[in-house]
Amino acid sequence: MKVEEEKLRKLVKTSRKCKVFRDGGLFDIESQYLVVGDVLLLDNSDVHSQIIGDLVVISGECICDESSHTGDATPTIKTPLPISAKFGENFNSEKHKSHTIYGGSSILQVNPKPSQYINSNTLKIKDIFENYVVTVVVATGFESAKGELFRSIMYPNPIRFNFYQDAAKFMLIMTIVVILAFFNRVVQSLGSGTDIWSIIDNSLDLLTVIVPPALPLILNIGVAISMNRLKKQKINCLDPQRIESAGRINIMCWDKTGTLTSSTLQYLGSDEFKEGRFSGLSETSNQGNLLENIQACCHGIKILNNEIVGHTLDVELFRASKWTIKQEKINVELHESSFPVVVTAAKPLDQPSIIYTLRRFDFDSHLQRNSVIVYENDLMVYTKGSPESIRHICNPKSIPSTYNSTYLNYTSRGYYVLACAFRKDLYAKGGCFTSFPTPETLNAARRDQVERDLTFAGFLIFKNPLNPEAKAIISILKEAKIKSVIISGDNAMTTIHTARELEMIQKPFLIDCDKNGNVFYKELSEEKSLKDLTKISADDNSCILKASMDDMSFRPKRSTIGSSMSVNDLTDVENRRLEDLIRSMTEEGCDADLAVTGAALDALSQSYEDSLIEWVIARTKIYARAKPHHKTLIIEKLIRQDNCVGMCGDGTNDSGALKAAHVGIALSNAETCIISPFTSGRLSIQDVLLLLAEGRCELETSFTSLKVFVA
Repeated sequence: MKVEEEKLRKLVKTSRKCKVFRDGGLFDIESQYLVVGDVLLLDNSDVHSQIIGDLVVISGECICDESSHTGDATPTIKTPLPISAKFGENFNSEKHKSHTIYGGSSILQVNPKPSQYINSNTLKIKDIFENYVVTVVVATGFESAKGELFRSIMYPNPIRFNFYQDAAKFMLIMTIVVILAFFNRVVQSLGSGTDIWSIIDNSLDLLTVIVPPALPLILNIGVAISMNRLKKQKINCLDPQRIESAGRINIMCWDKTGTLTSSTLQYLGSDEFKEGRFSGLSETSNQGNLLENIQACCHGIKILNNEIVGHTLDVELFRASKWTIKQEKINVELHESSFPVVVTAAKPLDQPSIIYTLRRFDFDSHLQRNSVIVYENDLMVYTKGSPESIRHICNPKSIPSTYNSTYLNYTSRGYYVLACAFRKDLYAKGGCFTSFPTPETLNAARRDQVERDLTFAGFLIFKNPLNPEAKAIISILKEAKIKSVIISGDNAMTTIHTARELEMIQKPFLIDCDKNGNVFYKELSEEKSLKDLTKISADDNSCILKASMDDMSFRPKRSTIGSSMSVNDLTDVENRRLEDLIRSMTEEGCDADLAVTGAALDALSQSYEDSLIEWVIARTKIYARAKPHHKTLIIEKLIRQDNCVGMCGDGTNDSGALKAAHVGIALSNAETCIISPFTSGRLSIQDVLLLLAEGRCELETSFTSLKVFVA
């Protein structure tokens, strides 16, 4: 216990000098005196030091190790907070996590750069800040990520466990019996003339006989032994009381990428859209095409100690391009202005060409895309992201009629698909800028201003192989009557394909939502899944409505097709169809495995009563295109249905779900990790079985101990 206390003390106790900008000047202060709103300046002297509070980056970039917060040991890149497109929008550390340095993180590299917040009118401040990464303190103490970690260790969230509640009730009843027996013995002893001290001494024996004082100690010893065994298996635990909850799990939720499948994506090739048709999957890039440029430039990678760091997908994509990247403090002269360069990408030596990245818009899990502004012969915007997200921001004239069928053809075979788009003439009429931008106007450009009216370029195709351990583990859980649920941010067809490989589903029904808010469902047989999906075009409302009439589809109570239809305007036929679907899966015993997209979940939540949402979630095995808040919502809904829920993920976008579950296990080699009660140091989903087995052992220990002491 003393060793654990020492570790906790070292985790919390951190003090160092910090450079802050206050009252128009620079001051060196102790870290414990930082307050919210302080402008904290980081330079090379802060490399390998630990951040005290939560910071938001205003100017410059830095690379951090935030494994204590996310559980991911991969270095993360923190970029300046962009100017919001919405007036009065509040800062949110989860929404703006790519711009937030969390308390407890370590700085690995700093890269000072100009900021859109510091303009030429503030030359004095600009001169002071030019050699620093400028940040603002947004949380300190227990409000910071590091404080939250300490608080979660010291004061874990209480867990409702019927065993302890029943044991407490039993002890209360036994205490009442003891009190009655105590007074009965006292009365009898007084009547026989026994000495008062002897009466008290004999009567107090009842307390130790009926309510054994060693019982709580024995129960805690059982938990300590289980925790020690888990530690030997490199499974770290922040909340020991949750070990017993692991023995009661009846639903196990899984992230897909990096958990049930490999953590790395294998790049297969590209399918370029050119001259009105797709060229087909090509394993090698055609030199000089736009997809190759997007592949080499549209990313968020950095160079750290001569190694490429960044998101796994970006790193794999860039390496496949065989380009080189340079991260130097250089400026490029364009239209009599000097533009600072973020990174420089160069083609192989046989075809020399250089592309300068001038501005990055980092990947946003809510938008599901990232973009860059680059310069080769002219300014251009490159964007890549999910096919659904990219289609939404492209000029409709550039989207081919075979867009859906092409990418669904890949996803139905289990491939991971990214869509790519570009935009030229940024400063022509109707462009992002009224004239060739200056460095200040380029940095001040909003994301929604840049990511619009794009031209579709094609698809990038990846393979995400199944984790070799996954199929056996899902099979064991199935034998143990533990339901497995996949909650993934990937495309629905890709996720369904993975579930089929794991033999989790037999007869999937996909519940999805079109762009008008209409929720529909389709049965996806293995042979006809692609045909069934591709015949429903996102631009063809008649197809959606026809599918609704034929297949008892859901229809929102508040129509979004363009009419002002109210709830009273809906016919009884539509409501009966909704009831018929429920009846077919309950009364008639229709054997179906539901798959729900995040968009459909949002539409159902907004347009239908909670009882329907509860019904859908109770019967769903697959969630696709689920954003981080969807994952947390699903876990919470399952818990409200009196389930004991476990969650396993890699920790990057699963932190909310891992915290919300009764038992969350993150695949992380960080010993102290805020995101989850348990962390797997071996990064193996096999540890889920070990944890559940240890939980069953601890449950048996608790029950047996209670029986022995009570008997």
